[in-house]
Formats: sequence, C-alpha cells, structure tokens
Amino acid sequence: MVDLATNTGTKRVRRTRAEDTVLALFRFVVAFLFLCHGLQGFGVFGGIDGAGTAVPIGS
Repeated sequence: MVDLATNTGTKRVRRTRAEDTVLALFRFVVAFLFLCHGLQGFGVFGGIDGAGTAVPIGS
C-alpha cells in the first residue's frame, strides 16, 4: 500500500511485518559479513595470507 505525503510530495511505502523482519535479517547478515571481512585484517580467520598474519599498521 502506498501512502502519499501531502506536504512533501514524496511517497511513503507501508511495509508489512514480514517484510520488516526479512529486511532486518538481511541487514544483520550483511553486517556480519562486513564484520568478518574487517576482522580478517586483524589476523582472525586465517589473516590476510592464510597464515594468521595481520595487516601492518600504516600500510
């Protein structure tokens, strides 16, 4: 269902509860993947070369 705002002329979309839940889960998964990618630079999950080394500071 689309609700038109009267003062701004923009459209507001009303989402269902299921759509909100799926969107929240999708955001959680994407954030977790970014976290894993960032932690790899600190030597977690095998590091940057698979030997557990981290990125040198300042590089």
